[in-house]
Amino acid sequence: MRKAKLVVTFALAPSYDVRIGSGVLAQMGANIQQACANAPAGNRVLLLTDDTAAPEAVDTVKTALSQAGFRPAKVSVSPDNALETVGELWAAMAQLGLDSASVLVVMGDAPLLNLAGFAGTAFGGGLRCVYAPTTLAAAVSCAVSDQAVLEVKGANGQVKADIRPLYSCIDLDLFASLSADQWMAGFELVAQAALLDSDDFFFWLSDNASALRNRDEEAVCEALVRTLSFRSSLSAAAEQQGEEAWNVLAYGSEFASAMGASLADGMRFSALLSHFEGLISSDIIDAQDALLTQLGFIQQTKVSNAQIALRSFSLPGGVITLMLPTDIGACRQVLVPAHELLSCLEAF
Repeated sequence: MRKAKLVVTFALAPSYDVRIGSGVLAQMGANIQQACANAPAGNRVLLLTDDTAAPEAVDTVKTALSQAGFRPAKVSVSPDNALETVGELWAAMAQLGLDSASVLVVMGDAPLLNLAGFAGTAFGGGLRCVYAPTTLAAAVSCAVSDQAVLEVKGANGQVKADIRPLYSCIDLDLFASLSADQWMAGFELVAQAALLDSDDFFFWLSDNASALRNRDEEAVCEALVRTLSFRSSLSAAAEQQGEEAWNVLAYGSEFASAMGASLADGMRFSALLSHFEGLISSDIIDAQDALLTQLGFIQQTKVSNAQIALRSFSLPGGVITLMLPTDIGACRQVLVPAHELLSCLEAF
């Protein structure tokens, strides 16, 4: 069975690994020892989980940590309320007496990974975090991190926490139990990365869409390597250019957020608007539609009242800035006049 290791590199911060494959959870204890020389045997490891972490997988991690000489303590949380969850995590960390030599292992979906990553790095001298995403969407969105900013209003000002993990661990066995909806949720992010990255990735995904839908391990591993390599390049660029390097990931999500639509529908609308603006040919629209259809996304959104949709964008000065494709592997921010956006919405 295929396994892969992706190294996420930075010029001004430590690099880290993303390990992908079946059975990688069972190696977690040894991997933490290798990645973190000053986490001595016998030290505390706080294992955080949510309801997406299968009990068998949690047991595997606890056994792997114990065999490596660590003392794991498990806490299950629901990240529905961000502030309450962070407070619960800090209370648990304090009760266990965790310090900068301790390690936080997070098994769960994206909301828990994001919150726990912040809570761990903002606690005391900062805990090293290991991410073990339990869904395909979390694996794509959280395994490669830039940084999180928590704005605290009042006298405390703004607190920034760098949430780059010690390493990320994507065990493909975790994906076997996902429902069809949970599994498909990750496809949108893979398709977005493929269109933004290159012809090679885009057409590889088109050729392997059926294998990915059927959870073929080789296809899933390759899709993750390609997607995370693309996001890693954005993370490295963000180190030099700031957050604008991540703006390309707004492709499709802006319209989807405003309309309560799926990312796939957002990508469809963005491509249509780009064609409307004369930036891409209809061939690219057709190619993207074909890929999204192969992955199982059928257009759902129908804009019944384009004026309401237009107002949801809150356009200042009659224009809106959207990230639109200019080719496969290329996109840029475009200022779109309100009347042109309205015309495109009516045709969508």
